[in-house]
Amino acid sequence: MLYRRISWLSILLCLTLFLCGTAAADPAQDLTASCSFYGSGLNATTSKQLYDGNAKTSFRLAKAHEMRITSAEGDLTCVHITLMKAPAMYTVQALHGETWDLVRTMVEGSDDWYMLPEGTTAIRIGNISTKDELALGEVHVYGAGELPAEAVETPLPEVPDHYTFVYEDGMSLRVAELARFVDDPERFKGMEDKTTGYIDAFNAAFDALHAEKPDIPVYLYLCETSATLDLSSKEIDPNSPFYLDLTSRLHLSAHDHLKFTDIETYFSCFTSTDHHWNYRGSYQAYLDIIHMIFGEDIEDYYIPTGTRVFPFVYNGSHAKSLKQPISTEPFTVYTFDGFPCYTCKINGKKSTYGRYESYMNGHYSTYIYDAHYALFYGGDKAVITFTNESAADAPDLLIIGNSFTNAVQTLLAKHYHTIVSIDPRHINQNTFSLSEFVEEYGIDQILLLSDIKLYTIYDYTVLP
Repeated sequence: MLYRRISWLSILLCLTLFLCGTAAADPAQDLTASCSFYGSGLNATTSKQLYDGNAKTSFRLAKAHEMRITSAEGDLTCVHITLMKAPAMYTVQALHGETWDLVRTMVEGSDDWYMLPEGTTAIRIGNISTKDELALGEVHVYGAGELPAEAVETPLPEVPDHYTFVYEDGMSLRVAELARFVDDPERFKGMEDKTTGYIDAFNAAFDALHAEKPDIPVYLYLCETSATLDLSSKEIDPNSPFYLDLTSRLHLSAHDHLKFTDIETYFSCFTSTDHHWNYRGSYQAYLDIIHMIFGEDIEDYYIPTGTRVFPFVYNGSHAKSLKQPISTEPFTVYTFDGFPCYTCKINGKKSTYGRYESYMNGHYSTYIYDAHYALFYGGDKAVITFTNESAADAPDLLIIGNSFTNAVQTLLAKHYHTIVSIDPRHINQNTFSLSEFVEEYGIDQILLLSDIKLYTIYDYTVLP
């Protein structure tokens, strides 16, 4: 009896293998046969159904986990995702080449179609909830070929004419219609006397320096934020009153600022829960600065080779201070060829600034409130020097600023032999002499780079 059972089992096994092999050989099944479903912390794949030219699965994802669908043969062209239960939001990302790009964020009840970028070979769905509940959904992936008639890209939500800003804690305003915070402009009002004091101190230092070294230009770049811009309507006046006043009174060779004409462009340049600019905003600042200093016809500068979307959500300074991890944005950066191009000293000691290489090699924390802006780009230090040995004939630059310099100064290092970057908040006794820094480091140019805070809420002393 045992022998007969084994014989029947062998026959059934052979028949199964034959049928599977026949199905896999069907050209219409190429994408189906090559699609694999797996997850990092995937709670369960509850079912999987395969169709000609496309693949479908339902899934359950625990918090902070993701699932991926990869295709070994052929591109993925379209995806249909339905969220039956989602305690928070999750992200849909597409892989083309070596780059993961954000396709959309989704919320519970979504039933959306997305056309994927050309060359997409995988997608991943990340559950960015901070709760312990499971997210339940269904995903249907299509390869090249005829798509169903209902496969029409789901449009983005309509942009309202006005946003509502809700008071939070004296530092932050919440955008009621979005999962987003901005700086509270009320925090910076009534500081005109302090701003005048800083303007007078900088002017005295610049004038004393130019009496001895008249050829050293002084540049200013201001990061316009919700603290200086009126975000009460969809359209924005790009020239804030603060910027116009500051640049009219400081003794400058040239000046520029991060410019916006509408609120959507503004939001695209800042992370949703942090007061800093994101990779788009900081890169635009880099372009503005090199064009201001070297001219519009500069040819050799960093151009992004792609974006790196990390598999975790970034809850920034506002979210941390309010203990409201509402972000839906994965931490995202640009990648560049030939970066970094410098050696670095921090407060006189050889060091590494930022964790670019670590992040790119997959070494990072995913703690919910990690300050990824500071960790990735580099934190605030008293004195940082960047030396680019391949640019020995280039000028030397002194940057005076705050944390907004972090994401920009490492790009500017491409254009200078030495950059000395100082943060007045961390200088010894919060006091620095402009002429001493210029003399010690042989400075050729000076750049003020910050947001409004450098001229309002900080306490420091500028000496000639």
